[in-house]
Amino acid sequence: MSHTVNLTKTHKKILLTCLDESHTIKYNKLRNPESRDKMTQLYNSVGAKLLEPVVCGRIGTKVSDNVFGWYIDQINHSGNLAESEFGKYAIEICRAAGTNQYDKFCSITIISKLFEI
Repeated sequence: MSHTVNLTKTHKKILLTCLDESHTIKYNKLRNPESRDKMTQLYNSVGAKLLEPVVCGRIGTKVSDNVFGWYIDQINHSGNLAESEFGKYAIEICRAAGTNQYDKFCSITIISKLFEI
């Protein structure tokens, strides 16, 4: 079942910044210029998709499920990015978006911020 995700401006910024960090980490490891170019094109394509409402063809967080599953995989394979607070939060956003729980995730995030001490 497909669903559409309208990311908030803040979440777009977080995901795009994290995507750029992942790209930099992986780009520096690649030696083949063709591989670098293909990876850069793919990352740019995903970055452009994140700016618009994202249509997910399937629900899930596997690489083959949707762009958010692919995104989680990239973070997990980008050195220590997945262990950073920034990477962890990006993964949380992607999990919620990929499993059609994004609206609930946004409400819980807003409510929890209201009650922070």
